Amino acid sequence: MQTLFGSIDEQQMAAYADEAQLQYDAKTVKDSQRKWRSYSEQQKQAILDDGNQIYTEIVAVMAFGPESPKVQAVISRWRHHMAYFWTPRLDQLQGLADTYVQDPRFKANFDAFHPELAAFMGKAVSVYVRRHRVS
Repeated sequence: MQTLFGSIDEQQMAAYADEAQLQYDAKTVKDSQRKWRSYSEQQKQAILDDGNQIYTEIVAVMAFGPESPKVQAVISRWRHHMAYFWTPRLDQLQGLADTYVQDPRFKANFDAFHPELAAFMGKAVSVYVRRHRVS
């Protein structure tokens, strides 16, 4: 199975967390780090595998377009997967997807998985957020 975040080690994760604390709510970032550290190595691997499966499924349904029910169902799974780290509000979810597109480090990682994944995630998450704000 292809992996999305397999090349990011604990030191890089700590650096991203430090950066995130400066840009976002420090308590949320610290709580997320604490939550991640609470998992066993087996649980962490299962979470990463589940995330990679979700991204693989997104790639598989990209041809249907970001607004398609198939894509939106997988984006919903992705949002629920985020609960392993923290439970993002809709604006935070959009911000995360924007980071995938705008931050060259994240974009390169996503685009190594599939050359259009970062941009597609940005579009598909925007659709998800827009639809759930109305609901």
